[in-house]
Amino acid sequence: MIDEIKKRVKEITPKMRDYQTEATKKFLSRGLKADKNGTFPKGMVVLPTGAGKTFLGTYAIAKAMAQGKIRNCLWLAHRKELVDQAAESMEALFPEISRGKWNAESKQIGSVTYASVQSCRALHEEKADWDLVVIDECHHVADANNSYTELLDRLDPCPVLGLTATPYRLDAKDLVFTKTYHEVRAIELIKAGYLAKPIYLPFSTGQHYALDKRGSKADFTSKSLRMLDNDDRNQALVDLMVQNADKFGQIMIFAIDVENAENLLEMLEDQTSFRSALIT
Repeated sequence: MIDEIKKRVKEITPKMRDYQTEATKKFLSRGLKADKNGTFPKGMVVLPTGAGKTFLGTYAIAKAMAQGKIRNCLWLAHRKELVDQAAESMEALFPEISRGKWNAESKQIGSVTYASVQSCRALHEEKADWDLVVIDECHHVADANNSYTELLDRLDPCPVLGLTATPYRLDAKDLVFTKTYHEVRAIELIKAGYLAKPIYLPFSTGQHYALDKRGSKADFTSKSLRMLDNDDRNQALVDLMVQNADKFGQIMIFAIDVENAENLLEMLEDQTSFRSALIT
């Protein structure tokens, strides 16, 4: 299997972007060894949305396996959609690496095991000795008692790699990560041509809301954001896209949540000839 992984790594390496190659190189050289006290590092790679964090994480795992630095890995995320996306990325890029899923329906452990943190409270009873833990959207891991830190405490000590676009928390709690292996800002990737340059076009739906926050510096609550998912507001957004179809070209909508995305998709399919798809 190792020879097959090495071959695939060699095939995929030329497709890596320069910042992905640099991030992988720094992680593999600094992120897998314990210090003189036997403490393994907890470090992050910080890339903006759309820069290929899942691709990078998948490649880094495979390359670490090809180099004989790890034999297995636990990939954690806070939502099922992210877990499934990561598993699908591994299947597409490195089908030679066995994949397992640990959730309510499945208790399979592979060379790389994918799980949401909520589903693996008893995972350590089945397997606690991982060579690497990867945490997607790792800004959810605060340096305080929560599901992530409780799980990590139950596992044997091992390196932890975090992937995020936002290396901070809106509630100002500290993260558990003590290193940043590589960080690239969106403006750098825009200048390099990897990301499109955003043009801000304000648009008023004519509606007004009083949204609740989790705290003085926190984000809006999910419950209050649900108020934005209503027929009048969604219709205004669909009308905007139809009226500006030639100007906008291809459109990506960042919805409030999955339900809002499904409602917008249904409107687009019913009212337009746009080829539309839902990605979660």
